[in-house]
Parts: sequence; structure tokens; C-alpha cells
Amino acid sequence: MLCLSDHFTTTAVISLPAREDRRRQLQAHLHARHLTGTITWVEASNGANPPPPPGWQAGQGAWGCLQSHLTVLRQALADGAESVLVLEDDVFFHTHTATALPAFLRAVPPGWGQIYLGGQHLRPARPGSHPLVVIPANLNRAHAYAVSRTGLPAVIQWLERTEDFLRPNWHLDHQFGVAHEASLWPVYAPSWWLAGQESSASDICNAPLRRRWWHPRRWALRLPIVLTTPGEELPPATAEALYFGKEDTVPDLLTCPASTALSWLHDCAQQALDHGCLPALRLPPDFPLARLRPLWPAGIIPTPCTAPALAAYPFNGLFPHPFATLLSPTQTTTT
Repeated sequence: MLCLSDHFTTTAVISLPAREDRRRQLQAHLHARHLTGTITWVEASNGANPPPPPGWQAGQGAWGCLQSHLTVLRQALADGAESVLVLEDDVFFHTHTATALPAFLRAVPPGWGQIYLGGQHLRPARPGSHPLVVIPANLNRAHAYAVSRTGLPAVIQWLERTEDFLRPNWHLDHQFGVAHEASLWPVYAPSWWLAGQESSASDICNAPLRRRWWHPRRWALRLPIVLTTPGEELPPATAEALYFGKEDTVPDLLTCPASTALSWLHDCAQQALDHGCLPALRLPPDFPLARLRPLWPAGIIPTPCTAPALAAYPFNGLFPHPFATLLSPTQTTTT
């Protein structure tokens, strides 16, 4: 059990009034992840009142998002909060966040201005002074980040630069990314994301989105590929842990060049990593696995297998990573 209030003065969740479904879902999710503490629910702006300024080109939803985050940050500054954790209502936490988050926060250098628990590195991060910590060079996404009391004035002032936003598709997280590149305040992130975005219909891009993590893609080659047969009925938890990629693009893995097969497998594994899943293939029972095994050193695992437990990487020791040392094998779960 982890009380967020022990680590952040305020935990604010931004949510549109109409998205009661997300609020219920998030409350249930926090309970399932053993994350407790007082939540401040902040009514998100839809961008209509006040309306975007002349020259705004990113859409009303993006303007509302910016105003919502500024509302949270300004209130935290007015309250004299030591820190504020800002969450969007589609945030999704890793199974082992209750154990990993305190370890990460202990490793963050004092004097931090901003901390990200989830995001997308648009430029490679630099190693921090501790294996659990990296220093972002340009971070995208804003579903889970914290700002310290010392960082709040600079962050607010930077986001209030409306003139910077008067360009095509310039959003809150893009503005943050420029600040990271310029090192306007000390910013840190975990070397493995603890927070992703849950699958839902986006209120900004108006499209259905699958759960996304944006883990560094170099780890894709560490994921074993799970092999199932066409028409095989999978338990719901197993099906949720697998990603089959774009099955209409699967090459003939028996006859295509090895380079073609490897390219497709790698792409599938990268997409699986993005979604926090394991890459998977549907192949006939008599398919000669000797064709694939040399191409994929991380392994080919036929079902039935413990896919949900395997998908809790890297904490389960599936591949070497600093966060894997936080848990012993007896502590891993299949949640």
C-alpha cells in the first residue's frame, strides 16, 4: 500500500465534468494498484470559457488542456504546496508502482523542479546519478508529472507564454519539451515508466486510443514472442497481455527472406512494448519453429503460458533492468 499524500502535498486529477466514467475507472484502478491518499478532483476546461486567443491553431481541446493544467499549478502555488502531483483522468499505473515509486523518489536528487512518472521521450534521456533515474532532454505527454514548490513559479511563467503557442499543433507537452531542452528547471524521470495512458476515447484528438506506455523502444528486442494457433480461445487476462500487431501485414514467415521476417517481428515487438504487452503470433500447430527461433534471441513461447505475469516486465526479471532488482520473485504478481 502506498499513500500518495506521503510523497506529494497535493494529488490533483484533471477531469471533464462529463467524464464520470473515467473518474470511476480511475478510482477503481488506484484501489487495485494499492495507491491511496486524498485526491483533489479538478474540473477540466473544455476550452470554451475563456476561448482560445486569436491565432491559436491547436484546437479548443488543447487550449482547455493548457488552462486546466495552469489552474492546478496556480492553485498549488497559492496554497504554498511543497509539491503537486498532476494526473489526467486516463492515467494508468504499473502493477508495481506502490513499490517502485518510493524507490524512485528516494533516488531523485534534491532540488528537483519537475518529475515525470510517465511520458514519451522525443529525444534520448541522459543517465541520472542513480540507475532508477534519467534526465529527460525533451519529454512529451502530460498525464502524470509532479512540480515542486521551487519549480512552480518557473513552470507557470513558461506555460503562460501564450505567444509561444500560436503555431500549428503546439500543445502543453510540446511547450514543456522546449523547457527540458533548455534546462529551465531540473527535471527527472524513472528509467522505466510507472504511468501510462489507459485505453479510452481522447477528448483532444477525438479518437479511440489503446493503452500506451512509450517505453524506450530498445527494450523491444528483450520481449519473448508468444505463439498461439488460429482460433485458439485465450483466457481474458492472457488475451489482454498479448499484442498481435497488424495481422493483415504478416509476411509468409515460411518463405519470406529472414530480413523481412525479422523486420515484421521487431515492429510487432515495438508496438507491444508501447502497449505494455508481449508480442504474439497466430501460426498453425505444425509451423516449424526452427524457422523463427534463430531470428528472435528473446525466445518463442507457445501457449499456454503465464503471459500476464510475463507482461509485468521489467520487475519480474524478464530482462535485466535496474527496476527488476526491487522485487524478489515471490513479490511479483499477475495483476
